[in-house]
Amino acid sequence: MGTFQIKKFSYFINDMTKLSIVTPTYNNINGLKRNILSVAKQSFKDKEHIIIDNLSIDGTDKLINDYSNEVDYPVTYIREKDYGIYNAFNKGIKIANGEWIHILNSDDYYFNNENLEILLNGDIKNIDVLLPPKEEQEEILQEIESRLSVCDKIEESVKSGLKKIEYLRQSILKKAFEGKLVSQDPNDPPVKELLEQIKIEKEKTMKYSKKKVKA
Repeated sequence: MGTFQIKKFSYFINDMTKLSIVTPTYNNINGLKRNILSVAKQSFKDKEHIIIDNLSIDGTDKLINDYSNEVDYPVTYIREKDYGIYNAFNKGIKIANGEWIHILNSDDYYFNNENLEILLNGDIKNIDVLLPPKEEQEEILQEIESRLSVCDKIEESVKSGLKKIEYLRQSILKKAFEGKLVSQDPNDPPVKELLEQIKIEKEKTMKYSKKKVKA
């Protein structure tokens, strides 16, 4: 369902004034619809929703605009290029106003309308959360971002390679149908003529089959 983090860990949960929900997204409008609907239905009201959008082109911007106008809690929408999901996480965390931060990916949603109410007003307020010093946290984040940026570059390289493969496949098929893939026998008919002959023979076969069925 996501991960809870403390932003202002000098406070106890019963002193909190707001919960920040951070949602990174990219071209996942269907998942995001379910996500924001589950947030809106939560019985826990003292919250804000921060959505980090990596320049989606599927209508996410209109969806969030409508969403922010319909709900009675703050919705912050950041639409700009990011460099991986952890970069998006950090953007949301930096502007969050809550003592508690919940990272809820666009594919995730709250299963029950009382999820946050039960969790935040239940046993979690009595849990001591141990955190490393701030300097160590920053070092860990930098290392994670560095490694994940490598993964992002590899992913982009794979996507680019797949696009090139698809282009080559289409190019090969085109050349094959044009008779340019291999050297042609001058006595062979053109490919278009062969295809037309195949079409005629196929139609004859279908007509013959229908006559046979009727008989």
